[in-house]
Amino acid sequence: MSSSAVHVIELSDQLGSLFAQSTAGHWSSYALPRLNIAFDCGTLFQANLASPVVAISHGHADHIGALAQHARVRGMTSSTRETYVMPRTCVEPFRRYYDALMELDTGDTLPKPARFTLVGVDPIAPRAADAGANIDSNNNKNNNNNDDVDDDDYDNENTADEDVFEQIPLPKKRLLRCFACEHRVDAVSYVLCEQRSSLRAELRGLSHEKIRDLVAAGERVSSAVVVPLFAYSGDSTLRSLLRHKTMLRATVLLVECTIWDDSVSADETTARGHIHLDQLSEHAEQFANEHVILTHRSARYSDGQCRDLLAASRFAKVLAEKKIKISIV
Repeated sequence: MSSSAVHVIELSDQLGSLFAQSTAGHWSSYALPRLNIAFDCGTLFQANLASPVVAISHGHADHIGALAQHARVRGMTSSTRETYVMPRTCVEPFRRYYDALMELDTGDTLPKPARFTLVGVDPIAPRAADAGANIDSNNNKNNNNNDDVDDDDYDNENTADEDVFEQIPLPKKRLLRCFACEHRVDAVSYVLCEQRSSLRAELRGLSHEKIRDLVAAGERVSSAVVVPLFAYSGDSTLRSLLRHKTMLRATVLLVECTIWDDSVSADETTARGHIHLDQLSEHAEQFANEHVILTHRSARYSDGQCRDLLAASRFAKVLAEKKIKISIV
């Protein structure tokens, strides 16, 4: 049976550690405490309790079931308000669920709903997020159009049908991009990005003296580029994942892989809204991440079985050739 332990994976100096606990159908929770963000909340542990922002992929209980308790515990232990991002269709059911828990709890320990902000994103067609979606007071727009922001190394001509997204500003020049995702219910995949300053392409190759003269003349010499740092598929099919090239080139990709052997076919896995290891193997060349982390495996597999099945897979062989690190949580 799959391990129920909290896994800790060191990612990088910038991203810090990923804390993860996931078994398909039981619970899925992930946290990047250095970046103050968590993804899904099917169970609680210290690292996701430390995160004031939680991005929920969909409304299944193993992914959202502990979110009200997250608010409850943080309401007693932290002064920082929470922001919960989720598919728009989950917002009102979660409000009703939270209100019911307040009634059961007699209102003494659960914080009032005004304590946290619920941000509904549309998993089908992107539109402006709720007014409360702007977490960074210095940025008052939630959209994916910014004349001064370019995607780093990104082919914008090919993104119209592939990478339609809704974008939520976060503190410290970070952005949370929300992508339509294919599952049995409305679902969202997420990419945590960072805005960085880069010399404008047409000025590259000029001498330092020339650039200094342009700055002195008042010309803008740099532009913001968007760098995808961490992508989370949520529960998803492979064809949904492959549509979003940003996810395939994020520094770290946390991707679901529910089925690992022939006990369930790849087609049936897709019909259930999940990904099969064989499908990852078939499309391994498309992954351009530095680190791929497989998660959400069925409880039928032990840690040892998953390690052996992965080691024997084409997916592991291709990623090794591409010098992409691979982990299991």
